[in-house]
Amino acid sequence: MAARAGITIDDGQPTPVAHAFTPDSVVDDKGLQIATWKDKASGILLAQPVLTLSTRRANKTSKVTKVTARLVLPVLETLNTSAASGVNPAPTLAYSLTMNCEMLFPDRSTLQERKDLVTLMRGFLAHTTMNKATQEYEMPW
Repeated sequence: MAARAGITIDDGQPTPVAHAFTPDSVVDDKGLQIATWKDKASGILLAQPVLTLSTRRANKTSKVTKVTARLVLPVLETLNTSAASGVNPAPTLAYSLTMNCEMLFPDRSTLQERKDLVTLMRGFLAHTTMNKATQEYEMPW
């Protein structure tokens, strides 16, 4: 089992900024293990990006191990701070960007096959086709 440690990941800014996700919680619920990390840099709970990793091991009924990674990036409303009362309103969530990555590993899969799957997907996520689809909503035709 991997040790619970912080995770630092660069963002996609023109000058990348490192985001430090600190361990937050670990839950084991009937065979589903969920580890959570949070980027607490903003100081606002509502605005903290959250990274989770969950694993459900293969068992008697399912011969597949399921690993799911999830990243949620909350975005706060831009508020007019020139309130007549001089009191700024509380932060409000505008929306959240979310990415899920679900991996299914049959019991019979080899270590090399699992490495190949992750490496190929990493390459696809970095590929121009994916960049066009996610940044410009341009689908390949």
